[in-house]
Amino acid sequence: MRWIQTLNIFSLVWLLCLIAGLTYQAYLGWYYESNETTNIYLQLGRVAAYCLLVLMALFWLPVMRNSLTWLSQFKISQLLPIRRVKSLHKWLGHLLMIFALLHGSQYLLYFDTLEEDFVPVLVGSEPDLVRSMKTTMYEFVSEDESIDLVAQWIAQGRSRSLYETDIAPLMTEDCTKCHSKDSTMTYAINDLPLQTYDEVVSLSYSGWLSRQFRINMSGLLMFALFSLIWFTSLMWFRRKNYRAFRHIHRLGYLIAILSLLHVPRLEWLLAPCLVLFAELTINRSLRRYRQVACEVDQSLPGFVLLHLALPPHINNQAGHYVQLKSRQLVDQDWHDFSLTGMTDPQGRAIIKVQRVGRWTNELAQHGELMMDVRGAWASPMAYAKHKQHWLLVAGGIGITPIISLLYAWLAGTKQPQKITLIWVLREAKLLAWIEPMLCKLMQRFGTQITVECYLTSSQAYPAWLQTLAQESKWQDHILLSHGRPDFDAVCTRQGFVRKPTIFTCGPEPMMAAAKKAGKRQGWKTICEQF
Repeated sequence: MRWIQTLNIFSLVWLLCLIAGLTYQAYLGWYYESNETTNIYLQLGRVAAYCLLVLMALFWLPVMRNSLTWLSQFKISQLLPIRRVKSLHKWLGHLLMIFALLHGSQYLLYFDTLEEDFVPVLVGSEPDLVRSMKTTMYEFVSEDESIDLVAQWIAQGRSRSLYETDIAPLMTEDCTKCHSKDSTMTYAINDLPLQTYDEVVSLSYSGWLSRQFRINMSGLLMFALFSLIWFTSLMWFRRKNYRAFRHIHRLGYLIAILSLLHVPRLEWLLAPCLVLFAELTINRSLRRYRQVACEVDQSLPGFVLLHLALPPHINNQAGHYVQLKSRQLVDQDWHDFSLTGMTDPQGRAIIKVQRVGRWTNELAQHGELMMDVRGAWASPMAYAKHKQHWLLVAGGIGITPIISLLYAWLAGTKQPQKITLIWVLREAKLLAWIEPMLCKLMQRFGTQITVECYLTSSQAYPAWLQTLAQESKWQDHILLSHGRPDFDAVCTRQGFVRKPTIFTCGPEPMMAAAKKAGKRQGWKTICEQF
């Protein structure tokens, strides 16, 4: 399996832990036989349910951006699979879809095998306790008259006095030996006790107030919502309808709420839901800044430079990104942009934006406007500070997050031992972005840095870069070419003393080629894409 070969030892350990956890949960779900109605459908449904508990607890990791940003500051983050969090989210989504389909279908088949009619069982037409005594608990009921007695007690208003005289002795004889918190019976159900008046009353409701209706209807609604989210997350749909994908994905918050109604054992989901709520609160209040002044610079054709007066709480640091939207534009969606670490003479952050869509083209029609800003959060590039050898591969506008790494190196906040920058671009005018920085880097660090540029058009390189490349001391460290790079040859000629880490951002085919070449060298690759 080729994808396993791309994992490092720590990722493999975490993968094995996940497999072990799912296997143990499947074991707990399978070995269950509480009554004579237990069959293969119920066992498979429980296997899927127990596995879903683990998957749903982990599924929300990509949303925990503040927690992941905080973790990225520490070297311990190297031991965690958080750099692959988007890929993890995608595969957990596929697993969730499989187990959700298995769980729902098997329980529906199980309901159809019960003595009672399918629809009344599904919607809880009868009180939970009465239905259970007729179906799943029937073998433990001493007399059929007991069922009628409980039904009459409920119909007459659940009198406490009648409970003490008639119902409590019946519960003691037929139910509480298994349904009690301290029961040690083989078929004990400790988390659903029937020892007190209030506990029995809680299972005496029917229809939309019943436990059966709450669990089944919330489950069916969760499956419908998750199916919609899963379908709209598929690559072909996401590329054609990205805006719809983002909006529909927000239904995940509704699924989190429904899960608290569906899952009887809240300890599995309560903590993730609380963390999710905390993250949502932070994103919408503490890390959201309204009406930030923004100047739009269109001096570079085909691109827009945003000069943002970022609040002091947002650090314009390497490997981080922010989300932007403006109430003055028609498109009210949030858009992700990397921080470059660059500032103008007024101290405002400079964000580079390529004009490729409706939002950016509408943005270019304004000279000044107000922006809402969220962030900043760590991107995969943030983990570069924990590495000593960098091979940076950028495609076109993908140079943006890499510029932030180079500025951090120039500022002295990070001192890797060797850097190689590979930049594949079509427009030679983009090279102006790195002119002042590159000159300073070459003067300060000299042979520690190598730059290879590849122009895929017939345009000429700017005079300043040709002059710099022709200086005798830089001839082996600044290479200017036309065409596309052979990444195998690029990796082979690098004089790294130790294995470097490839950090890449740009078109997917280019990143895939760089990753494939690095894999043949045994090098780790970290990709950034939005």
